[in-house]
This record gives sequence, C-alpha cells and structure tokens, in this order.
Amino acid sequence: MYVFKTAVFCLVIYLSSALFSQGKPNIIYIYTDDWGIGKVPCYDMDPKSKALINTPHIDRLRAEGMLFSNAYAANAVCGPSRNSLLTGRHPGNSVWRANSKKMPEDLWPSKTPMLGKVAQQAGYKTAAFGKLSAGGTESAEILEQEYGFDYWLGFLGHVDCRDYYSPYIYENGKKIEIPENDPEKLAPLGYELGEEGVFLEDKYADKAIEFIKDNKDGSFFIYYAST
Repeated sequence: MYVFKTAVFCLVIYLSSALFSQGKPNIIYIYTDDWGIGKVPCYDMDPKSKALINTPHIDRLRAEGMLFSNAYAANAVCGPSRNSLLTGRHPGNSVWRANSKKMPEDLWPSKTPMLGKVAQQAGYKTAAFGKLSAGGTESAEILEQEYGFDYWLGFLGHVDCRDYYSPYIYENGKKIEIPENDPEKLAPLGYELGEEGVFLEDKYADKAIEFIKDNKDGSFFIYYAST
C-alpha cells in the first residue's frame, strides 16, 4: 500500500490599520505538511477533528483577513510542493519532482525569481522560518543570496528539520548551537521532557513575533513553514 503525504498551505493575510492608506497588506504565509483541509478549523473541518483541534489565533486571522477555498498544493510530497511555491514554477516544469537529498546541480539555482525576492521587489521586508530549502538540502550561501529573505531561521534541508529539539539551527547563514538540546542530556528523559530543552516551535514563534514588531510600521512578508 502506498502512503502519500499531502502538503497544504494556508495563506493568511493580516490587514494592519496602519497599512490601509498604502493599500498593501502584510502577509503571513503559513505552509504545513500532512495537514489536509479537513483538519483546519477555519475551513469547517469534520466534527471529530473539531473537538480535538483548537486554533483561535488562526481563526482570528481568517476572520480579519481572507479565506482561499480554491487553492491547491503543487505536489503530493513536501519538497516538490515547496519548490513550486518558492520558484513559482508549475510542478511539470519544476526542477524538483520527488523527495531526495540533493538539488539537481545543472538546474539550480533557479532561473526564475524566488518568492522572497519577488516580495522584496514589491517593497516588503521578508522573513522565513522552518523548512527553508526549495527541496533537498540547500547551502547557507544559496539561501542567503538567492532566496530573498532579509531574515531566516530554520534548517537547510527537509530531513534535519524534523527534530523539535535539534541541538542546532541556522540563523541568517550561521549555524547556531543549542546546548540545552544536547541529545545525551535529553535522551534519558524520553518523551517526558517537562521544562527541559528548547522547543523549536516556540523559538520560531518568538522570532516571528519579534520580526513583526520590528517591522510593524512598514510592510512585511513572512514564509512560515515550521513543520
């Protein structure tokens, strides 16, 4: 039996009152793996899921922003779907059509503008969190030069970012060690970590909030792909 992973996205636009006069909304693009539309509360998910999943802040973003009901992931697996999103290429013309470790060297970097650069050209300050690469494992240099993110925090590949308590993370091209997540320290605790370690989802959220506050008087674009 084949198991297909579904990559779906939720595009949420928050319209700050300070930007109405400019006519340019701030954009927070929340991109998730393995999350079908039937499991998103603001899309009227099934009753059993609704009893388990509570997302009041996403619900508020939907209420104050826009809801897209005719949008689709470009591919059934994460890397190729993310590649189409970040490069703007139809999956049939994408350089990344199946999950593997390396990007095709003869077709990369992208010959088309990356999503972050397009946002920069439109006058946005840009940030990215979590799964940063357009498939495969990227180099910090390419991410820094080609992707168009003014600030980024996360991982270079789509395999190493699966650990919520990774002992390291990348921030603006630099590998940052997280000593609190030393595997030898956390392993004996099993799943009962309590207050131990640094939960990366919290780190992403804290840095995203910091970025929003720092850029609240301008226009910002956030690509948030934490899972």
